[in-house]
Amino acid sequence: SCYPDELEYAEDLDLVYTGCNDQFARSAMLSSPAGIIGKRDGDLHWKEQSGLHERIDREVISSGKKMGFYEEEMTKAPGEKIYYRKLKAPLTDNDGKVIGILGVQEDVTEARRLREQRIRMQKLESVGILAGGLAHDFNNMLMGISGSLAVLKLREEDEKKLHWITQAEKSCNAAAEVTSRLITFAR
Repeated sequence: SCYPDELEYAEDLDLVYTGCNDQFARSAMLSSPAGIIGKRDGDLHWKEQSGLHERIDREVISSGKKMGFYEEEMTKAPGEKIYYRKLKAPLTDNDGKVIGILGVQEDVTEARRLREQRIRMQKLESVGILAGGLAHDFNNMLMGISGSLAVLKLREEDEKKLHWITQAEKSCNAAAEVTSRLITFAR
């Protein structure tokens, strides 16, 4: 193997495993690479996905062309998903006749998790920018309302009207506090 994290394997034309490296054997929950010989995908713990594997394998064999790099979700244990980036290529003899498949796959679960986390962070950042912009706009409108109430309060002498102006000022201040929290959240 060129890369220690790559899982390599070979299958014949009947899609029976003829060999693999240590990493692939471990992923198949086998004690050694020799345990893979003579097995099919349907014999291994990923048997639910064997139909997809066999379809792609048959396409590689019939076309004589490699298939990859594609990502595939697999079940490692109940409720535990792992993701592999895969490449499957026809295995040929000295005359160029296809005699099987050579497969290479790499566990990209962590890279995928980090990519999804980065996307979530970007979405959250976008929401923060939007919330901050809206809060600033709303705060500007509240300042206009607050200023108008202050002018009314200075000119008004009627106690009942002054009471309602004071109530409106309190509501305006409470709304300004909410926008202040929104701006803090946006940061």
